[in-house]
Amino acid sequence: MPAAPAPSRLGAVAVVVEAALYSAVAPLLPHYRDDAGLSETEAGVLTGSYTAGMVVGSLAGAAAASRRGPRQVVVAGFLLLALASVTFGLSRSAATLDASRAAQGFGAGLIWSGVLAWLLATAPDERRGRVIGNVLGAAIFGTMFGPVLGTGAAAVGPEIAFGLVAACAVGIAAWAARTPAPPRAPSLGTDWRAAARHGRLAWLTLLSLLPGIVIGATNALVPLRLDGDGWSDPAVGATFFVVSIVAAITSPVVGRFSDRLGRIPFVMLGLALAAPGLVLLGVVDAAWPTAVLTAASFGLAVTIFAVPLMAELSTVAETAGLTVGPAAALLNLTFAGGETIGAPVGALGADLTSDGVPFVVLGLIAAVALVAVARDGRAAQSAPSTA
Repeated sequence: MPAAPAPSRLGAVAVVVEAALYSAVAPLLPHYRDDAGLSETEAGVLTGSYTAGMVVGSLAGAAAASRRGPRQVVVAGFLLLALASVTFGLSRSAATLDASRAAQGFGAGLIWSGVLAWLLATAPDERRGRVIGNVLGAAIFGTMFGPVLGTGAAAVGPEIAFGLVAACAVGIAAWAARTPAPPRAPSLGTDWRAAARHGRLAWLTLLSLLPGIVIGATNALVPLRLDGDGWSDPAVGATFFVVSIVAAITSPVVGRFSDRLGRIPFVMLGLALAAPGLVLLGVVDAAWPTAVLTAASFGLAVTIFAVPLMAELSTVAETAGLTVGPAAALLNLTFAGGETIGAPVGALGADLTSDGVPFVVLGLIAAVALVAVARDGRAAQSAPSTA
């Protein structure tokens, strides 16, 4: 029986469930602040510990997929996700919460490395933006359910909610184990050394950290701001649900049109929208403007520049000598690495100053990035693809 293509139902379900688990912690931050006595900095560390584990898991997953095949990596990732979810649901201290969350992230890194390597191996370059947009759309669709899960966990107890997550993860692992194995990811080899000397790859990799940094800071700071303004846990969860809807709709559309019209113009458009939106998010103080600007900055602007940027990075990575396994890991590392930086650094900045300052700084960084992209002759000359 031939192997199923990468954008299969299994792959879609995998990223939906993983993304839901990632975003579930946002509505739970006020709960853990009260239950475990977390400060804003500790809440940022808890938010970032998932993506910190994901960074390590991405590297391990890329290497394991080369030796064992993506199917075994996905199965192992979901089994680890199940075990770590049980531990997270039972945790009551900051240390055990952070460790369990990092283990969940490691499992997520294994899952994403297998899925992305499969996608890059089967998608031609002229459809790369569309394929990446679709998988990100599926993942963002999963984030819609994360706030619902987190809100439900606050209501019925984390033990029950994350126990159900664990049971779901075991079921998906069993499904993956019975699915015909996809093509094996190519070996890592020594491609990283050659790629490190590729100037444009280094520039795009650095730029690709920005979407994750914005998302990490938003997930750490916005729930606490809304809670401080008197919004209930369900209201906070509903805010992120709406944000995810905006991003899920935007992602595949941007992927499709950036394939046709060129990726760099969409990167510039997203940065042009993100810069003022983030500055305003840092300046406003009321709950409703915060919620609206979060949807505009996180759900719309960041998505507009993240999707074509990831597609361009994958293409340049392969041009620089990275095969699909390492290229998939690089996409995962930049996004997860950015979130790992954004959550704790943003929270620390809020503790030292105010919760608006990190957003103003991010807005200024987006403005500088826009100028840099506009002046980057090599990026500007990247030929538009045709679908």
